[in-house]
Amino acid sequence: MLRQFPRRDTDLGESADSLAALAMELAGGGDLRGALRLLHRSIVRDSNCYRAWLGLFEIFLAIDEPQRAARCLRIARQLRARGPRRGMIGSFPGTATA
Repeated sequence: MLRQFPRRDTDLGESADSLAALAMELAGGGDLRGALRLLHRSIVRDSNCYRAWLGLFEIFLAIDEPQRAARCLRIARQLRARGPRRGMIGSFPGTATA
């Protein structure tokens, strides 16, 4: 009997932020479809994930979808302006960790 291991992008314990970071690694390697899949999972998990919206912006720019890119950038900027949510200390670069 073969033991099945969970795929990296389907681990239920992964945060939206870590999924978005993994997606950008995939995109950097040229796997835009895989990156989009992970960014979608990230946003489903947490629709306020700044990194996921910024990642979508970058992906849509790469595939020449400027209107979608602009919408994603607008959402990312709104999230960034709000700052980290309560209980999410350290979720944005440059913030203190507890």
